[in-house]
Amino acid sequence: MRCPTLSELPPPPQDKTGWPWTEESPQLPDTMPDPSTGCLWPCSGQAGQVASWPRVGIVTPSYNQGQFLQKTILSVLNQDYPNLEYIIIDGGSTDGSVDIIRKYEDRLAFWVSEPDRGQAHAINKGFEQATGSIFAWLNSDDLLEPSAVSLAVYSLMRYPDVGMVYGDRTMIDAKSNVLGHLIGGSFRLYLFRAYMAIPQETVFFRRDLFYEVGGLDESLEFVFDLDLWCRMQRVAKIRHLPAFMGRYREHSQAKSYDFTLPVPTPLRLRFVRERNQVYQRYFVPYKPACVSRLIRAFELLRRQLERRAGWYGEEVAAFRKVREEGFSQAIASLHDERNFSS
Repeated sequence: MRCPTLSELPPPPQDKTGWPWTEESPQLPDTMPDPSTGCLWPCSGQAGQVASWPRVGIVTPSYNQGQFLQKTILSVLNQDYPNLEYIIIDGGSTDGSVDIIRKYEDRLAFWVSEPDRGQAHAINKGFEQATGSIFAWLNSDDLLEPSAVSLAVYSLMRYPDVGMVYGDRTMIDAKSNVLGHLIGGSFRLYLFRAYMAIPQETVFFRRDLFYEVGGLDESLEFVFDLDLWCRMQRVAKIRHLPAFMGRYREHSQAKSYDFTLPVPTPLRLRFVRERNQVYQRYFVPYKPACVSRLIRAFELLRRQLERRAGWYGEEVAAFRKVREEGFSQAIASLHDERNFSS
């Protein structure tokens, strides 16, 4: 599907303006310029257009977030990309989400509304319907920035040895007011920041890589994305793109909202347990001293949370202590340095 123009889509509500309601990206040509030129658009005096843009499959898992869903959908449909398939997997919403999806169903490659076994299962189910060679998923309360898809695809085409790319994040609230910006760096720097992770809404990866590492682990509730990145970086290069590619929404209905509260909660305890499980799964077998200290710090934090005696500030301190003791050098020794961008 070529992304439609605003005139081809249902009109937005009268009180809505800006991206993606009333702004659209200039459409890219149907064929892609030579990636070796470094130009996204055909450049004067450079090689011409040489191939069709690869198909990109984007999946949105959705469940009872109708107040945000339409804006999420439009941030995908209003991209400038010429070869996009958009799939929505709804978990049986009862808040009007299905009516919103039906409004755009003629622009969707596939959609369904039925109970599922959780977010990771919904995303895996969506990718099973996708035919693209590049995958991404966008949660139903987040947004893509203009031209995010074309930037990610062009980067993957220009660097064929890179399996996954990601960009920077703008954080917004329930009313889409900007709360701040997250400007990232290499994968290894992200990996063990306190309560920080690669901005998932900005991530694009190759289909073959996704299935090579086994897809999303549906047994995980919170950190299935982190788990996937850890498996991907073992077999492929990951590259950070210095551009704002997505908007992450913080609001009281979000699954991660409890993680921002200055008090321990059962939900946060489950998150810490899961993240501890992922770190043990991928790094404990190597047993460098500072990785072991990291795992011990997580276990200490878990016990503190169980006793309702700590909060996320202690987690930050634990991470900082590990980093000061040379953690980044240990991680670099575990994997080929070429798998990490700087």
